[in-house]
This record gives sequence, C-alpha cells and structure tokens, in this order.
Amino acid sequence: MGCGAMFQRSIRSSAIKTGGRSMLDIETQIRSAFEKEQELGRVPQSADDIPTSYEVITDKWLTAILASKVSGAKVVAHELDVVDSGTTDRRRIMLTYNDAGQLAGLPPSVFCKAANSLEARLLNARGGLSRGEYVFYRGFRDRFDIEAPVCLHAAFDPETFNSITVLADMARDDVIFCSHDTPMTYERARNQIRLLAQIHGPYYDSEEVASASHVQTFEELFANLDAWVHWEERCHKGFVQSQAYIPPALFARIDEVWPATEKALSLHSHLPRTFTHNDVHIRNWYLTRDGDMGLTDWQCFGRGHWARDFAYAVSTALTVEDRRAWEHQLLGEYLDAFRAAGGTAIDFDEAWLHYRQHLPTVLAFWTMTVAWVIAQPAASYFELTKRIATAMDDLGTLDSLSE
Repeated sequence: MGCGAMFQRSIRSSAIKTGGRSMLDIETQIRSAFEKEQELGRVPQSADDIPTSYEVITDKWLTAILASKVSGAKVVAHELDVVDSGTTDRRRIMLTYNDAGQLAGLPPSVFCKAANSLEARLLNARGGLSRGEYVFYRGFRDRFDIEAPVCLHAAFDPETFNSITVLADMARDDVIFCSHDTPMTYERARNQIRLLAQIHGPYYDSEEVASASHVQTFEELFANLDAWVHWEERCHKGFVQSQAYIPPALFARIDEVWPATEKALSLHSHLPRTFTHNDVHIRNWYLTRDGDMGLTDWQCFGRGHWARDFAYAVSTALTVEDRRAWEHQLLGEYLDAFRAAGGTAIDFDEAWLHYRQHLPTVLAFWTMTVAWVIAQPAASYFELTKRIATAMDDLGTLDSLSE
C-alpha cells in the first residue's frame, strides 16, 4: 500500500466519533432527526429552542435571545434578508422593537449563521464546523482581547447537528471585509500577527489546552474534513489545475507535495499546542473604521501549533513581493507579541523553520478549493494558491521537512 493510501486510512481512523458511533451512524441519526423535525414543525419560543429554518423564527424567540435582560423589551416584528448559503445557512435579520427595546438601544439587525438544512448539518457533522464555532463563541470568545465578531447567542444540538450563531451585525459598523485585492500595508499585516499572538500566547503549551478534549485538534479537523473533501485526491487535482500559478520548480516536484503535507500535519502531534483559528486566509479578515484588523469565521477553531496560523496569514494576506520583504520582520514582531501575551520565548531560527514547514497544509486548503469550488471567487482561489505555492518555493518548504 502506498504512503498516501496509508495516510488516508490513518486520518480516517482518527476522525471524531461521537459516543463511539461511526460517521455513518451519525449521518443516519441526523437524517432521522431532520425528518422528525419536519414532521413535527415545532416553532421556536424560548432561548433553548434551535430554529429548524429561518422561516419558523418568531418574535418571541428573538425576544428571548436578544431582549430578555431589558425589562419590558420585546421584538414586535422582524424581516429576513436575502439567502446567503455556503458551509452554513446565513441570513441577516432586521428587527423592530417596542418602546422599551428601542430606548435600550437593542440592535436593529443581527447576522446569523445556521445549520438548518439537511445538507448543512451533514457537512458540518463531517467537518466539525458548527461545533467549532459554537465552542469558540460559547467558551472562548470572551477570553481573547481581540477584534472579532460579538456573539449574541449560540446554540448547537449534538444529536441533530442543528445549530445557530447570532452575531452583532458588523455591516452597521462600516467594516470592510478583505479580499486578495485589499491593499495590505505593513501596519495592517503587523496588526494581523499581533492578533494571532493574542490567541496563541496565553495558552501555549498549557494544561488548559492539553485537557480541552471538547476542542478538536488540527489533526482531528483534517481527518473529519477528509470524509467530505477527500484530501489527497482533490489536492492533487487542484495542484494540477493550478499549474499556471505555481512556480515551475515546485510543480516539477509534484509527487513530493502530498508526502510533505503528511509530514506537516504530523508536526502538530509532537509540537506544543495552543488554541488556533486554523483558517486565517485573507477573506476571513476585516478592517474596522479605526483601521484595526479583525478575524471572523471561527468554524475551524481548535488546538494546534501557532506556526500554521502565522504561515497561513502571512502567505495569503500579502502579495508575493510584500511577503518576501516583510516576513522576517513580521515573524520577529510576532514572537515579541507572543511572549508579551504569555507565551514562552521561542528562538527565531526555530520559529523560522516552523514557519517554513507548516505551509503544505495551508496549500492543501486551497488546492482542494480549486478542485472543488464551494464559495470562493475564481480570482481569489487561484491568487491565494499562487501566493502560498510561491512562499513554499521561496522558503524551500519541501526540503525543510527533512531538516
């Protein structure tokens, strides 16, 4: 059996099984629960209820989750914005309150991410995505002094995999969501890596991270996503499709890329862990009106090594030219901020090696996307693939994994 096939068997065997059940059992359970929900047609009334669709949401439920702490305040009307579906079912909800709610300044709109549909539930069960975001917002958001969305309500049912996360509507705050076209100054890049240091530093190599079994490791995230994306197959296909955007010297070593991905993934198992975002590409960042960088989309929140988040952010946010010019200084500033946030001192040369070595699993997220487009514009996924692949080529990543 080839190395890739052995690795696929290995990551599938390490995929999370809830209560000793296989993923097939869980999917059968989800389908059955979904059918039962459709038959019963329950209408959400209390904060303990999770809506089975946006259309069944009631003013009473919205009052329970948004206005219960304000005496006499009630939601008296609401309106659903346009459908926006991807890995979750997303909607903005416009709200009308009674006088008490208006006087209290309750939010006129909220942004919601849910796994109402059967497709979203199955997808999130395979990848652990809804649970990851729920775990972050319910258990960790308030621990980090960072620019990130404010959660107003979050609920997740481990039996049905139905979920909903209700966030403050950042559109009202004039934030700018970033893309590969967003001009990234050095100050903005420094803002990014300082935010990451605020996440990574306080809990680096801590007992709290080691004992947080309810928070998936990066290896578990990767393994569970394999049931959905079939990593090796799609990464190889996407790499081939991206040939025009990949440095020729790296493309010539195509047969070494997946084994390097295996090695990069295995690094997490013997390096110190911390809490990590795990999907910090530039499209998950936003700019506030004050010029601060904020980080959203916490579905992949987990436990891993800090260097992957750093490598992911730097290689996708910056143009090739800026990354080449700034990466040494940015890593130095990251290490200073990491230590100031509570992390231990890390030797620069050691950190530089980790930065180089963690790029293959970053590339995997985007060659997979190239092969199986979900929600990213074409210009974005090819550009990000180019940036990551060029960083790998510049930094000698394939050879670094033998050092």
